[in-house]
Amino acid sequence: MRKQNFSLDGNQLKLIAVFFMIFDHIYSYLFLGVWPAWFSLIARFVTPLFVYMLVEGFSHIKSKEIPD
Repeated sequence: MRKQNFSLDGNQLKLIAVFFMIFDHIYSYLFLGVWPAWFSLIARFVTPLFVYMLVEGFSHIKSKEIPD
């Protein structure tokens, strides 16, 4: 029996990040006193994920010059 590798592509990572970002915004604006505080901690990995996707996308472009 072969073991399948688990992988995510860029679009799947973006969708996961957007989901958690929306989740965090709903928590912070609507349910701040109702839900436990660890709900907000779940979404804190979104910023590093978006920065990773930004750097990954920048590494694939041909012209890396910054326009004047």
